[in-house]
Amino acid sequence: MHLIPKQNQRFVDKGSESAEALVDSISGSMNGQKRYTVRYREPSSRRIENCYYADDAFEARILAMEAVPYIKAHPHAIDLIRCEEFK
Repeated sequence: MHLIPKQNQRFVDKGSESAEALVDSISGSMNGQKRYTVRYREPSSRRIENCYYADDAFEARILAMEAVPYIKAHPHAIDLIRCEEFK
């Protein structure tokens, strides 16, 4: 995956080569990961869903706790972790 189309690279400064290498390393690391939906309840009982790319459900839970301060403070609020990738 490249953020800059190949035909437009000549118009980009020299620093884009390192940015492109970073994009390649990030996309390469996601190849083995699956998409997980993490659902949690707010204090008002409203359900919120967020998606994360992770190796397993436990990692998706950890990512959700890092991304959402409410989940970090109330990990028991998570009521569903669902893998969206079907084999």
